[in-house]
Parts: sequence; structure tokens; C-alpha cells
Amino acid sequence: MGTKKVYAMIGFLLMLQPVNASNHFRILDYDDVREEGGFKSLSLGNVSEIIPAGKVLTGEEIEDLISDTGALSNLRVLDLEGQGIDDNFIINLCNNKTLKRIIKLNLSKNEKITNKAVESILESDVLGSIRDLPQISGRYGIPSSVIYLKAKETSVTPLKKGYNYFDEHRFCFNIAYIHPIKNSKTSDPVEDGVKFIEVTLD
Repeated sequence: MGTKKVYAMIGFLLMLQPVNASNHFRILDYDDVREEGGFKSLSLGNVSEIIPAGKVLTGEEIEDLISDTGALSNLRVLDLEGQGIDDNFIINLCNNKTLKRIIKLNLSKNEKITNKAVESILESDVLGSIRDLPQISGRYGIPSSVIYLKAKETSVTPLKKGYNYFDEHRFCFNIAYIHPIKNSKTSDPVEDGVKFIEVTLD
């Protein structure tokens, strides 16, 4: 087989490789979001992570962040460290149906965040309810969804004295499996999944 044919075959095989979703998503800071028109901007559909930068969030920006606009449909990581938020903000965030893909939240340095916020995240039927592909819990052997929560310098208290980490879970959690780019089903949804929340306090 000639060199040209070999290269043509390699090119064809590369086209058949699955798309790497990480190449399609962006990490923005607060100032980047502001430059794109704020948290309601539809240009944020390919943003997977938002981190702090510049001034703290304004009241209007906080309201926009909890608004179910569909703008942050692929957001997985949300860093809210030191933004002056409280449990009520988290309760509202948990009802934002746009944020179904969340896997990590940083609530550190928000002293008004308590165990009520942790409970709200765990009990939310929204946060963590969409995953790219199925994951099976090693503990229970059933489909699972995990949310990692940082809560350093908050009013969250550990379940056991002297511990800086704890986890909780709930059963009968509905999980859908949707391709992040094609928006097509990657596996059948489940209604008997387990949802974990893992909390780090240091």
C-alpha cells in the first residue's frame, strides 16, 4: 500500500474516533462571564467550570445564577468561594433545572452556609441528575451520581466530632445519561440510582 493510501486510511480512522468533549468546553472566571453578558448569556452553553475573579458577585448576578435560563446547561464545576451566599441561595440553586450536570461546588468562606445547604444539595432532584455515562457505586452496586462539596470556613459542621470530611447519600435517585455535545441519550435512564454528596471541610 502506498504512502498516500496509508495516510488516507489513518485520517479516516481518526475521523471515526469518539469526540473528546473536553476539547469543546471552556473554563471561565466571573469577569469572563461579565464580558459575555452575564450568567443569562446563551454563549455560556459550552462552559463547564466557573471560578472567581474580580469583584464578588452582585445581588443581580446571584439572582441570574439561580435563574433557570438554560444558559449553563453544561456547567459541572461552580466555585462560589467568599461570595457572601447563604442557605437560601443554595436552596434556590438546587431548583435550577439548568444545573443538572453539576459535580463540584465550592462554598468555602461563606459563613452563612450551614448543614441545611448540604442537605438541600443532597435532596435536590436536579443537581447531579444528568451524567455523560453510567457509573456504578462500588458500595451498593447500583448506578450512582456523586457531588463533591468544599465547605471550608463555613458553618457546616461534621457529622462526627474531629472529622473534616463526611459523606451522605440517598436512594431512588433518577439519573439520565446524555451526550454533552450531541445531546443524545447514551444509556437508558434509571430511577433507582444512589446520589452521594462528599463534603470536605479543610
